[in-house]
Amino acid sequence: MKLLVAVSLIIQIVSGGRIQGSIELPGPDICGVDVIGQRILSGNDEVIGNEFPWLVLLQYRPPNGGDLQARCAGSLINQRYVLTAAHCVTSFDIGTPVSVRLGDNSTRIGTEFVTLDIEDIYYEYCRYNPFKDIALIRLKSDVSYSENIKPICLPSTVQLSPLLSDQLLTVAGWGLNSIHGRSTTKQKELVTCDSRYSFMHLDTRLNCAQIRNRNADCISDGGAPLMAYHHGVWVLQGILASGRRQCDSMSLPGIFTNVGQYDQWIKENMRPVSVRLGDNSTRIGSEFVTLDIEEIHVPEFYIGEPNFSGDFALIRLKSEVSYSENIKPICLPSTVGRSTLRDGQPLTVAGWELVNNVPSNKKQKQGFTYLDIDRCRPRFSFMHMHHNKICAQVHNMNDSCIAQSGGPLMEYHHSVWVLRGIKSLGYPCDRNMPDVFTNVRYYVYWIQDKMKP
Repeated sequence: MKLLVAVSLIIQIVSGGRIQGSIELPGPDICGVDVIGQRILSGNDEVIGNEFPWLVLLQYRPPNGGDLQARCAGSLINQRYVLTAAHCVTSFDIGTPVSVRLGDNSTRIGTEFVTLDIEDIYYEYCRYNPFKDIALIRLKSDVSYSENIKPICLPSTVQLSPLLSDQLLTVAGWGLNSIHGRSTTKQKELVTCDSRYSFMHLDTRLNCAQIRNRNADCISDGGAPLMAYHHGVWVLQGILASGRRQCDSMSLPGIFTNVGQYDQWIKENMRPVSVRLGDNSTRIGSEFVTLDIEEIHVPEFYIGEPNFSGDFALIRLKSEVSYSENIKPICLPSTVGRSTLRDGQPLTVAGWELVNNVPSNKKQKQGFTYLDIDRCRPRFSFMHMHHNKICAQVHNMNDSCIAQSGGPLMEYHHSVWVLRGIKSLGYPCDRNMPDVFTNVRYYVYWIQDKMKP
């Protein structure tokens, strides 16, 4: 029955499956790579060749009709999502965003590019609050990577350190020329971090950057990326916010939304498109079954950082799963009459491992020990530790560990496996800190209420 399968497929398909598709952020082997790399800039330069292949143009349907118009910029972060500024998707003056253009360096008619329609938009924005100006655009179909189309890295995927004052950065986009007409070619500028705008009480959610040696053209596109070149890859550090860029030589620095501060928000608003079941490896050519996702239920009481309360989701598939030796459901605590766990009780976590902090394509299992919530609470003083969470400590860890959020914490009871927890918070590969799991038993009634035939 589809009903029972939906219960057992909470977040990570715990009996040999994996959520895939649009929630995966590429690592530095894929993201942030262009054929040009970093080269010395004099100030403003025209982009050459396949430089910055993640840069996209947003296309709008004008309020009064007519042909589509290209306005704001954005950055491709994986095969389905684009990051831009929220004011670019909420302003009625510029029209309704309907599609994005990828792979072109020019807005001139006749240039080659790829157009993909917009499916959904998530944003945080307050016109009078500069701290909130970020939007996540979901495309209707996956992007095919090529030399002209690639994603940029996010700070969390390369473990980038905080920016330093006067650190050199780069902005790219389609700007204004010397007479304030719109440039038809993609441009880039060299900028530095800046400490001005003190009168606005800027906090860590914003970056401030000043252009160096400006020539005739100026990049003023909302949503334009502020980028750092780090160990051979480009990293998205900021998004040009609220159109606060002035194209005159005495202008104040530009204000950019600090992407690193919105890492959790980005991940929470990305949703998968399918699940893989029955495979033990992520290698190409391995055998598995893929099923599309029909609906995702996130608890209305979910709270994100720092407490991560109610941190789980129920996924309904578009079609029923056919059970086999490789695909079976896991038991919930309510189906086997299990009560509370005992301090020191052995448990098991399964998932795809990290080896020396590098993702692997092999599925592994790892032994954990249950920690009573009172023993665990002092280790997580920054969050509320109640019985809706489970604390467990890995034991006998070697160079590999399992770090995926959503992975199952399981108990072996009377010859069957029982789903006890769902990975919520942890310190990847830190043997000295326990992991925090959502307590499935605490939410069984909510799960049953949300299920439908």
